[in-house]
Amino acid sequence: MSLWNKQLSLITYDDINAFCRAGIPEGAQLDYKLEIPQNVEKVVAALANTRGGIILFGVHADKTTNIPDGAEPGMASKPGISERLTQICRDRIYPPITPELSPVIAHPTDPSRVFVVARIHESIAAPHSITNATHIYIRTNDVGDRFELANLDRIAHLLKRRESPESKREQLLSRSIERFTSRFKTPGSPYFWFHICPEFPHESICELEACRYGVFDTFPARCPDGYMGIDKTKMGNVSDVLVASCGRVGDLFALRDYRSAMTDRRLGGMDLAVRLLRFVKSASQFYERGDVSHPGLLRLTVGAGGVTGLQMYCHKESSVGVGFPDGAYRSDHTCTIDEITDDESRFALVFDVSKEMFHSFDLGEPLPRQLWR
Repeated sequence: MSLWNKQLSLITYDDINAFCRAGIPEGAQLDYKLEIPQNVEKVVAALANTRGGIILFGVHADKTTNIPDGAEPGMASKPGISERLTQICRDRIYPPITPELSPVIAHPTDPSRVFVVARIHESIAAPHSITNATHIYIRTNDVGDRFELANLDRIAHLLKRRESPESKREQLLSRSIERFTSRFKTPGSPYFWFHICPEFPHESICELEACRYGVFDTFPARCPDGYMGIDKTKMGNVSDVLVASCGRVGDLFALRDYRSAMTDRRLGGMDLAVRLLRFVKSASQFYERGDVSHPGLLRLTVGAGGVTGLQMYCHKESSVGVGFPDGAYRSDHTCTIDEITDDESRFALVFDVSKEMFHSFDLGEPLPRQLWR
């Protein structure tokens, strides 16, 4: 795990020191800045317009090799460093960008010198412009000049990019749903599925070995870190109605077939919510692997099929609503890597997603947080 995928709130000086000593040169997705430059918005916008990346503030890079020179001096500690960076990105970039920032990290021998790691995601809202909305920059690998003004073709490409990721995600999702429902779903039974995928699934973020294989009912499922489904880990036993897979672009999918709800059309909502929590936890362990590249922003999608008239409850004794009026359900949520790797943030995300789902299924009662603990 490195600065690329470690939870920002957990990054320490030792992580920064190790990263610098690894001798990774600046490039299309990495920039070192000793201080916050006057044109920092140019750096941020160019990264967001290209493939995203990180900016390491407080580190000096050699001008000829673009590699940290071995000393990590840090930048001068001033009040409101994080707030200043965030405000610049909101005021000087259009559409505005909100960078993900680590805490301000003090140098262990000189607390007056500090570091900040900024993680910039490839943006679905690109192109982002600066200088009164007249200049659009992209990031390059050129050693002499990391920026160039985007030409009309590049701008057209960025505008088209807003649409293409949605199409790719839908292809991945449709393929998984079709594969699993055709092999495992019982006709007439309600089923729920979970899908998490990078917002920009245009390239592999890991080798095939990172998606280890397991066999379930003769189906070769590709699973992260030995996870088969979301009930058990390390290839343990799983329910005969639960399947899951993982792909090299970083998309994870799981489907639960609720055969037990075929007759009475009643389903325990808490069982579903806990399974979603386990699924997101499995995803976090996959994305935190050292051989998996940073996925950028993520899209968490929860859906269901065959649910006409399905009623949902918290407890068997609790009241239920009138039943779901449609045959299918779907809800999409954009989240950051930290929202699924941090325990409290992951809990809050799943709680909100489940609450929305329960409301759609007319649960008929409030959802107290203490039931989850």
